[in-house]
Amino acid sequence: MKVYQTILNETRMFHTIYDGYKTLNPRLQEEIMGHKREHPESLPGSNHGCWRGLFKSRHEEQILHLVLSVLDQWVKFYFADKKMKAVVKYWFNVNDPGSSNVLHHHVMSGAVLSGVYYIDAEGTGELQAGTIDQWTKQVRPPHPFHNCTYYEPKNGELLLFPSYLLHAVGTNSALFQRVNLAFNVEFPEESLKLGAL
Repeated sequence: MKVYQTILNETRMFHTIYDGYKTLNPRLQEEIMGHKREHPESLPGSNHGCWRGLFKSRHEEQILHLVLSVLDQWVKFYFADKKMKAVVKYWFNVNDPGSSNVLHHHVMSGAVLSGVYYIDAEGTGELQAGTIDQWTKQVRPPHPFHNCTYYEPKNGELLLFPSYLLHAVGTNSALFQRVNLAFNVEFPEESLKLGAL
């Protein structure tokens, strides 16, 4: 008797460490903190103790090159040689000591993929990520992947994951602010048709 397999769901996180982060990150941090001083009001819906700023960075070319490099690997993995147009929207976060980010996803924004780039974040709280089945303990051992993922941020690292992935950030117990760049990736409707599985 032959037994077949059908994959019903798969959630992968793609990540890399940017070779030039030791040069880029101090420049980004200086730019972000300067913008924060000039615009101290955070975007609506921000977590308590978290400042969110939306502005065009002087280093946008490097930022987009990095995001698109990882995105390209995602496209190749799932869609082989298909070409897909993507729109990347990014913003910046500064979390004070003692603050955290509540459980959330990015689906309502219209995004397909989301991610984070760590600028100054080591030791400031781990990223907790999982599907709704994992968060609600519906997946039980001995099933593989029954737990959520707990990830310690590394400066210069970029993570890319599905926007439906529920995630939170633990309390910043460091004595300094956590600084990162977050982003969403949207695909125009015609691009999604080209890449349909």
